Amino acid sequence: MDCAGFEFYFRATQRAVAVGGGYEQSLRTGRACGSCGAVNPETRLAWSHAKEAAAAVGLAKSEYYPLLALNAAAQSARLPEQVPWTAQKLGYMDLEGQELCPMATLEWVLLDFGRRAADVRAARARLLAANLGFNARHQVIVFKVQSAFYQLSSLIAASTPPKRLWILR
Repeated sequence: MDCAGFEFYFRATQRAVAVGGGYEQSLRTGRACGSCGAVNPETRLAWSHAKEAAAAVGLAKSEYYPLLALNAAAQSARLPEQVPWTAQKLGYMDLEGQELCPMATLEWVLLDFGRRAADVRAARARLLAANLGFNARHQVIVFKVQSAFYQLSSLIAASTPPKRLWILR
């Protein structure tokens, strides 16, 4: 089997060994699969798709709740007007006005002929597809990591001299 395709997985396995402190202590398939799964961009992409699908299910369920909108508008105006006091003298009078318009709107769809339920079912189906896609991607990565791990283990075993066997008589 060609090892060139597994360079990414070899590097991640070697990082796991470097972090753990030695071959005896940390070279295990579970740790190698975990570290490769954590740093693999394909896993991150599949996981982000699954999270988006979960958010879409929540958004579809939110259509069952009423929609409450609160709005307020306020304005104030000051208008100086000329007022004649006498024939030769003008004065000013200030006109002031203030207005406040609060408004609340409640909207609740009670009858939609099954549209919301169909949207929720479709969102759940997309979530299931995204979760299964993530699981499939993760299984492929675990298989590649395990293959690379066992190839690395066989290379390490082939490069170290065999221990002397003592035969007891």
